[in-house]
This record gives sequence, C-alpha cells and structure tokens, in this order.
Amino acid sequence: MNIDAEQAIDGIAVLLESVTEKRDPGIDH
Repeated sequence: MNIDAEQAIDGIAVLLESVTEKRDPGIDH
C-alpha cells in the first residue's frame, strides 16, 4: 500500500491548482 504516495500526489495537485490560480486569476473562473 502506497498511502503516502497517494497523499503526496494529492498534495502536489492542490499546490499546483493554488499556484495556477494565483498566477492566472480569472481564466478558469
């Protein structure tokens, strides 16, 4: 079981989404 790996992937995905929103606000929304 790679639970840590899954949590790391989820965390990276959240960070990428937050960074993308900060860099390009209003594009997706």
